[in-house]
Amino acid sequence: MRLFHSGILFPASILASQWFQILSGFVTFNSLIYLGLTMARLIPMPHQGAPKILSVAAKNLLTEQKLIKLNQAPSTLFVIDPYLALRMRIMQETIPTALALLASAIIGINLFALFTLRNLGLFSYIVTFSVATLVLMFSLYCSHKKISPVFLAWFWMAASTMAIAKVLFDSAGATPDMDMALAGIFLVLTPSMTLVRLPTFIGIVLQSCMFLVTDFLVESSEVIPWFLVGLAGLVMGLIVRSIRMKSLAELAFERDRQDALAPTDLVSGVLTRVGIVSLEPSIFALARVTAGKIYVSVCGLENLLTISESYGRDYCDVLVREVAAAISRVVRPSGLTARWDESTFIVVGVGEAPKIATFKESISRELNATGVELGKIPLEIKVGAAVTDLEGASIERILESAAESTL
Repeated sequence: MRLFHSGILFPASILASQWFQILSGFVTFNSLIYLGLTMARLIPMPHQGAPKILSVAAKNLLTEQKLIKLNQAPSTLFVIDPYLALRMRIMQETIPTALALLASAIIGINLFALFTLRNLGLFSYIVTFSVATLVLMFSLYCSHKKISPVFLAWFWMAASTMAIAKVLFDSAGATPDMDMALAGIFLVLTPSMTLVRLPTFIGIVLQSCMFLVTDFLVESSEVIPWFLVGLAGLVMGLIVRSIRMKSLAELAFERDRQDALAPTDLVSGVLTRVGIVSLEPSIFALARVTAGKIYVSVCGLENLLTISESYGRDYCDVLVREVAAAISRVVRPSGLTARWDESTFIVVGVGEAPKIATFKESISRELNATGVELGKIPLEIKVGAAVTDLEGASIERILESAAESTL
């Protein structure tokens, strides 16, 4: 019995053609993807242990913090420029995604170069895959941890500069036109992600210099095409960045206007200055009907800015919310609690004002019961109160008298 080998025979010219190599690379890439998906299904994920909660108070605090993040709009506590805060927050949210896409693109480009048998050297492939994998892992870490947006901007500038340098280095191969196009695309994307000036300008200078150096070092290309691609990428990147900055400025203006007109504070859940002032005629009308007096109690958080600098804005948001809840629990049911400014709460009511020492002690006791200050800098609270007759009075005038009697 004779055995014959079955199959399809191709001429050597077809096997050596570029389109057949691309097809082979595509089939190999899909095979690796399906192999990886199969292994991911077979290999179980490690057990995700729940964090250990030291006390019930800490567990409740964690729950409250999650509810605040879900139910409130972004706040700009202790930030003079809300536009700057918006840019920082957007960079903190978008740069990790951009880093992951950039690393994935570099890995895909090098896989394509490897499968199409471009002679770039084994060491070049190893270094590129290693650096791209590290950047991808760092982007995944940044998506779960809060990293400084300025640091992310510098890291994005460095990563994109290395990507452009790698593509320009590969342009000495067989397909310099493709590398030229990729370098131009990366050059467009670089300034559009960094919304701060210094990393943007330094990145532009470095990448422009690399394009100019490539003009003279790459023998398979002409100087004019590389210069035009670099100039076009630079101009388009700055245009995209300008459009994005303009859009963010308009968004920050609208948010600032809405926050200024909002009757309820999104962080503390009590009335704002606008809200309490809008109710001022009704409060004075009620006092006239009941023949009572108007009192204003003031509660100032003296070192809130220092705490914000030490522990961050998120902790201060939780702290402010707990202070507002503590004040609401100790005031009379008829009293209205409002956040007058970033670090001041007031209580407006009809009748006699509560005693300053008792009011301060009650707030401190309620705040200590929540455990929000465990292991943190204690919050310094100053309390004052004032009562006035109705003739010619206003909440702002009563508040001035209350501020003079703080304890």
